Amino acid sequence: MGYALTKAIPCFKGSLNDMAALCKPKYLGQPVQRYLKMAWSYSKDNFQTMANLKEEKAPPKMERLAQAHGKLEGKLDEFITSLSVDGYLGDTLVKNENASLWAAPLAAFADAFVSFGSSEQEQADRGPASLRDEREGH
Repeated sequence: MGYALTKAIPCFKGSLNDMAALCKPKYLGQPVQRYLKMAWSYSKDNFQTMANLKEEKAPPKMERLAQAHGKLEGKLDEFITSLSVDGYLGDTLVKNENASLWAAPLAAFADAFVSFGSSEQEQADRGPASLRDEREGH
């Protein structure tokens, strides 16, 4: 998910011409759309998990992703959930100038998710003890 979103960030932050990289027949737009939907779903689950925590301390990376999701949900939820799994994101974004409406929030979400994923990878590289240490505040 993070790889596809990382590849899409320059398109989201660029012009309508940059969106062409996400349009059919170029391949990139299809996996970006698919993995965007998956990342959004994961982020929604994380947001709900953070909302349900009472006194427990959550890892900061999970809190940061939940905060980003909370800020962007009203702008992106309907748009992302309405996308088909196998479509090309660029085709939807360039249609009726949707890029101007969605590009900045998509870039913000992609940045937050990629940052979250980088934290996950760093943890995996350090091994399982690092997750336990983070939960215990070490």
